[in-house]
Amino acid sequence: MWIVIGWLLIQFCFEWYLSRINLAYALKKDHHIPTILQDIITPEKFEKSKAYLRENTDFSNIKSVFSFLLSLPILIWFLPVLEKWTQHWSSNYYWQGLVFFGVIYLVNLIMGLPFSWYENFRIEQKFGFNKMTITTFWSDLLKNIITTLILGALFLTGVLWALQSTVWWWQFTLLVIAFFFVSMWIGPTILMPLFNKFSPMEEGEMKTALQQFAQENKIPMKKIFVMDASKRSSHGNAFFTGIGPTQRLVLFDTLLSYPTEEVLSIIGHEWGHWKHRDVWRQLGVIVILVTALFYTANLLFNANWIQAIFHVSEGYTVLYYTMMLVSPILFFIQPIMNYFIRMQEFAADSFSARLIKSPVPGMQSLKRIISDNLSNLHPHPLYRVWYYTHPAPEERIQALKELG
Repeated sequence: MWIVIGWLLIQFCFEWYLSRINLAYALKKDHHIPTILQDIITPEKFEKSKAYLRENTDFSNIKSVFSFLLSLPILIWFLPVLEKWTQHWSSNYYWQGLVFFGVIYLVNLIMGLPFSWYENFRIEQKFGFNKMTITTFWSDLLKNIITTLILGALFLTGVLWALQSTVWWWQFTLLVIAFFFVSMWIGPTILMPLFNKFSPMEEGEMKTALQQFAQENKIPMKKIFVMDASKRSSHGNAFFTGIGPTQRLVLFDTLLSYPTEEVLSIIGHEWGHWKHRDVWRQLGVIVILVTALFYTANLLFNANWIQAIFHVSEGYTVLYYTMMLVSPILFFIQPIMNYFIRMQEFAADSFSARLIKSPVPGMQSLKRIISDNLSNLHPHPLYRVWYYTHPAPEERIQALKELG
């Protein structure tokens, strides 16, 4: 048992270390506003971004300590007790498994609720990002519970069915792939509208410019929607989503105040990802990693080691322990994955600059997003390597500048 706890403790300590060195590095007194950002980042905004980072880091550390300490009695005591309760509650294997995972989901939800509340209504609100009302918060929570229970039940039924086979790793992989495609298909038309309003973009100068831009560059932008993101946050974004007939371009309404050329550069960037098939490349890598993870989990599952240590017997309980033990492997190899994603971001930036025929709009939109989001201007190199799926702000702008 101590080996299990020690393994989980290694990841926890390393995550803590990364967050602390990142904060200390960002707050170094000899760090100033990068020259390339001095036209948009004021000294006051720079200090505010550091304060935002400090509060988020301290809050995240408290949350991670709480979660780790509470996970120990859950692993050692709660899960075996929960398994015995589900066995007495029902004799049906599927109902047992669904209730087992459902209770774990609700426990985690209740544990995380105060943190989610504080993050939105204290930190995000303090720095001017949160636009969510209390009613919206509880409404989102209820919708999230309902959709998670429905979709989770469907997915877990497949998992429980596959789990009855001695060799199930390949079946798990197929389930994940199928679930991904179903989510991509129904996400834009069923799931996302539950939480946000998606309105066809109104006629006007920006829509005309977007349509002309799409036509000139052969972008299949048949549907343009504006999402009411401002009712939750002031952060801005745009993205392509869906597959086949559900594919569409979505703009956060917070972007509508941006100059048209900057919006075009953001769309060009997102289209670059689709043109380079970055989503499918990432999916391919994820499938390989997940398959390796499931294969390792399957070996551990069949070794009867977990059953002996934690005194459990049901497959769904053993699976939960198994996935908790093998999931840190993904954490320790994620820098490799993130490196390739960052390279894709550079390529998408370059692609967008070629479509716009100038790197300037892309540089200006990045500067605006960095300023509006209070981004960390000086992330620690190791933290950046480990967590950043996007290059550091200064790196992206410098790369675009060199294209000019």
